[in-house]
Amino acid sequence: MKNLIRKILKEETNNDSYIVFVAGTNKTGISHQSQYDAFKNSVGETDKIIKYFNYDDHKGSNSELFKFLEENMLNVSKLVLFSAGCSLANKLTPYYIPKLITYCIEPWASENGKLTWNKMLPYNFYINSDDWRRGKGAMDGIPDENKNNLKSHTDALRDSTKKIFN
Repeated sequence: MKNLIRKILKEETNNDSYIVFVAGTNKTGISHQSQYDAFKNSVGETDKIIKYFNYDDHKGSNSELFKFLEENMLNVSKLVLFSAGCSLANKLTPYYIPKLITYCIEPWASENGKLTWNKMLPYNFYINSDDWRRGKGAMDGIPDENKNNLKSHTDALRDSTKKIFN
């Protein structure tokens, strides 16, 4: 009987909280796994479950990513989009996830500032200040502390992730 009560209490109090990470494309020479590893290692210790998706497999609104966010919106503490994954920001916010907890790191191919992220908050945007392909010119009002001039896209992922979680 005690075990049954414990099981019921555990099910009733299951408050899983998620950090969702969407990696960019793997067509740039950085594998999805290495993007995820850089992200996970930079988050550090957490009691939250890290859910990992990638841009290449989850572009459409009928993908696992969109379904997961729709079903778990209240349990997601942060949504972090990286590189090409940032192009999902306007599709996801505010319909699937609040923009207050959505972060973009170095949106790939800003096309000289022509792509816009009008549903994102500037202080949740992390860009390379020298390279249009890594976010330069993507949005006005991005704080200086969210800008980098790192040569490596992966180093920028690590640096920005540490700023978001520390």
